[in-house]
Amino acid sequence: LNYRILDDATRNIQHGHEDYCDDSEFATGPDWQGPGWYRMLPPAGTMMPEVTPQPDHCGTTRSSWLDGQHPTTLFQTTSNARVCFDIDLGSDYDCAYDTLVNITKCDQFYVYQLPTSPICYDRYCSYDPSELEE
Repeated sequence: LNYRILDDATRNIQHGHEDYCDDSEFATGPDWQGPGWYRMLPPAGTMMPEVTPQPDHCGTTRSSWLDGQHPTTLFQTTSNARVCFDIDLGSDYDCAYDTLVNITKCDQFYVYQLPTSPICYDRYCSYDPSELEE
């Protein structure tokens, strides 16, 4: 499987607001190369969060999160997984916009088949679980 890399530090959930989105025509982030398969790598992180990082993080306005779980079996693909984009209008808007993605578990990492974000400013977020362990 051929994939591209998402590794821009502003994509990390600990990064605050900037005006990036994953759109090929407007406010494109430095590592976005259009729809396709992607692997997330540091300093962005290694995987998509499964809870909202809250709006105005990940270098965007509407931060993304996976509404569900990542596949757990090697080479398993989760098809049509729902990714939500959180807007700053309260908890009722944690999934104000959404899109469907495919996720495959590879050896020690995931790859994501990502479409263009629904609108600007929506962006796919990333984090490294080891950074959150205490």
